Amino acid sequence: MIRNLSDKRSASLLSKLFGFKSMGFELLLIEAYGDNNKITVNYLLEKEGQFESVDITVSENTAIPSVTLVYPRGERMEADIEQRFPVLFNRKSVEVIDEEGYSLIDWGPFHPLLTEPVLFHLLMKDEVIKKVSFETGYNYREVEKLCTGRKVWDIPDILERVSSANGISLSLAFASAVEDINGFYIPQKAQWVRLVINEMSCVNANLHGLYNTTRCLGLYSDSVRISRLVNLYREAAGLICSHPLLFGIIGIGGINKDIPKDTFYAANAVLQEIESELANIRKRWESTAAIAKRLRTTGFIDSETAMTASGRLARAAGNAVDSKKYSKLPYDELPYTVPVREDSNCYARTMLKFDDLTQSLRLIDMGIENMPKGEVKLEAKMKKSGEALAREPGAEGEVIVRVKLEKDTVDYIFFRNDTTVNISFLPGCLNGAELTDLPLIVSSLDLDLSGMEK
Repeated sequence: MIRNLSDKRSASLLSKLFGFKSMGFELLLIEAYGDNNKITVNYLLEKEGQFESVDITVSENTAIPSVTLVYPRGERMEADIEQRFPVLFNRKSVEVIDEEGYSLIDWGPFHPLLTEPVLFHLLMKDEVIKKVSFETGYNYREVEKLCTGRKVWDIPDILERVSSANGISLSLAFASAVEDINGFYIPQKAQWVRLVINEMSCVNANLHGLYNTTRCLGLYSDSVRISRLVNLYREAAGLICSHPLLFGIIGIGGINKDIPKDTFYAANAVLQEIESELANIRKRWESTAAIAKRLRTTGFIDSETAMTASGRLARAAGNAVDSKKYSKLPYDELPYTVPVREDSNCYARTMLKFDDLTQSLRLIDMGIENMPKGEVKLEAKMKKSGEALAREPGAEGEVIVRVKLEKDTVDYIFFRNDTTVNISFLPGCLNGAELTDLPLIVSSLDLDLSGMEK
């Protein structure tokens, strides 16, 4: 039997959250812990690197007021908690039911233009979507359970395989959190190698994102051109590492093997061929009226809503979210700007993808030039227990990892990518869209579903 939280406690919770919202704090994470038939829900809030925490402890099978009344970005995080704990959140129902004069269809979970499995429930009329809900999978944080109780040395390899888009970023964030707890000083060369590897991973993910957009637009010749750029990336990665996604390089205390600077120069020479070809593709898309019109007239999210989103979705609405701002990597030693657009549609998000690719290639170039000689890994002995939160930039935005250690063993781990925030805005983005535009809109949001769920 589900029982509601008392009016007094509900009002107290929402009052605290509204208070932090009015002071400019944004919701970073929602986590939950279970003990003795009690569930504690923790809301972690952040403003310019300052953290505040709000906790509420309830009995099992209690319905709690939804944080979406204050922070719409929290919807998916609440849904994840409901899958793992006997607790509910009083969110507005998103169930799609049949209505007279409309057609109710299911689309998915597999479709050639969707990069990951997702099942849509669509209420439509004349192929125009009125309302939509969706289901994304069945993993629900199992990797976090897999990591709990393991030695810290085993975790980077596991996290790298969570996502082809943000795997390296997750591994880096975990390593940074462990190193913070133990007060490790990471060798300078290792820091610059990590930066270059992370940006190469972003290049790979964003090229695949552009490739999927070309398929949604029906641009066969451009899909072939971008496939060639993906192959150039793989050629560059092959000079550095045996794995095309650069797995196995990140380690606790630095990197697992030294990589000569000449090797990076050779890889960079291949990577820089990508930039000129990208510029040609972009110029043609901008100057071709049919392509520009298709992108500009679909996937619109009102600016007020998009400004509460994260990563590229927020930057497409003019919010200069800097995912590198809190990184432990030496981004602050390099000149870069945060690319933004104002239109908040598929066109804005696609052009930002070009901008981000160009910026990554330039950061790689500068990172290699700044890379010093020296050691690449310290002898990391785990002597301390503690907790830390680390934030690193990924392909679509920020990756966050929270870790608790009992010396060299992981006692608790939680991670969040930008899809966890942005997927909550997908139904609003699809409402009123034509069915044929659904894959294009989903592609423009760059949803890393596997990285969100595993």
